[in-house]
Amino acid sequence: MNPTKALTPSRPIRLEAAGIILNGDLSIPENAKGIIVFVHGSGSSRFSSRNRAVADVLIRAQLATLL
Repeated sequence: MNPTKALTPSRPIRLEAAGIILNGDLSIPENAKGIIVFVHGSGSSRFSSRNRAVADVLIRAQLATLL
């Protein structure tokens, strides 16, 4: 298994609330038990290899992720 390749493909999503648009990547593994929403600070993003690695661990634990 390639550790850099996500087990579950992500799909881009766009959330709009109170006039603000947030773009993200949603991954939902089969039989997901819940969802983890990542909130990024300055200097971090959904494209960060570190955030993607953490998301992959959570996906393996059957948790959906929203980066």
